[in-house]
Amino acid sequence: MKALILAAGYATRLYPLTIDTPKSLLKIKNRPILDYIVDCDEVIIIDAIQTVNGQAGAIYRLALDDFRVTKHTPSAHDVDLPTALEIGKILNMKLPGKISIVAIEIPDAYEFSNDLTPSVQAAVPLAAQMVKDILAKSQV
Repeated sequence: MKALILAAGYATRLYPLTIDTPKSLLKIKNRPILDYIVDCDEVIIIDAIQTVNGQAGAIYRLALDDFRVTKHTPSAHDVDLPTALEIGKILNMKLPGKISIVAIEIPDAYEFSNDLTPSVQAAVPLAAQMVKDILAKSQV
């Protein structure tokens, strides 16, 4: 069995790289990020999230179905994770059977800094423990 843990973030923080390329198709070592999950049995994605009434530092364990609605417009330049995975299925890619998402609520997705806010920094060890718990229960 093969597992992968991805740490992600808002694509806006990757500008100008994501102006013409969806985050899931950005290349790392000449391979799109999406390629790294092919042939994995399980993937854990760690990401930032901003919800309507969320409290900064809150930690969520989410499933892929929680992301079926995007706040962005449908565009080839804004492919969300569920859409990217559907494209992978159409292309007969062997995609993970299980995808877990651990997300930390951030106060502002458009505020840029090299440092974490205190509430997010306090949540990181708890999110790391959540990842460890997922791995402990995993068959991988």
